[in-house]
Amino acid sequence: MQTSKRIAIFTLLVFASCFSVAQQRNSNDAGDKYRAVHWGFDEGLSSSGWVSSMIKDVNGFLWIGTGFGLNRFDGGIFKKYVADPTKKNKTIIGNVILGLKEDSLHNIWIGTDKGLSCYDIKADSFRNIYSSPPQSEIVPFWATKDEVFCWDVPEQQLAAYSVYSAKKRTLTKYTPADTVGYGVSEQYAIYDAGSNSVWLERGYHGAGGGLLQISLADGPVTIKSQIILTGPKVCVTTVKEIQSGSAALTD
Repeated sequence: MQTSKRIAIFTLLVFASCFSVAQQRNSNDAGDKYRAVHWGFDEGLSSSGWVSSMIKDVNGFLWIGTGFGLNRFDGGIFKKYVADPTKKNKTIIGNVILGLKEDSLHNIWIGTDKGLSCYDIKADSFRNIYSSPPQSEIVPFWATKDEVFCWDVPEQQLAAYSVYSAKKRTLTKYTPADTVGYGVSEQYAIYDAGSNSVWLERGYHGAGGGLLQISLADGPVTIKSQIILTGPKVCVTTVKEIQSGSAALTD
């Protein structure tokens, strides 16, 4: 009887010890799983300043836009692209990256301070589209099946580029009176197919602010504004689509 008790107690202690070790191991594994790793200039990123945008493409590469160049990251190594007129279709048009968007063909559109670049994922080459006048910003903000929508800053318009030919068409012109431009974040604009309109922030400084709806539905495109919020201290910082026809905003 005593022997049986000793065996039972010994078995219980062994089980408790094993359970404790397993728990400790699980705890350590969880910590390793969420371990933070910092990647910067010393690890190969093209700029140690600011990162403007990031997207993950269909092949799993992470594309990172910075204040000096574009980076493609495979999880261990950064491949850097910087503007160089001698490389023609092998690199980007400008070094200040202002926006990234993947189209329906999985090509990457890159908005820069000198114009627009499109990376052909199959050909491993770039198509560069110069702004008019030159040395000015074009920033992609939305992609449909056939087109990429962009802020064409020098021509004061929203423009659409064909994903097949890069042919450009004007969506709508805007003026400072529409409060589109200064104080509006082109990276957070959204397109709603249900209402065929673009939603964006309206206002940044001064009285009034909220959202501006640009309707693209009728004939010659005109701007139709819809103030959602008003007041001297209203500042919308983010616009996101939560479902077709609906927008969420953060102030």
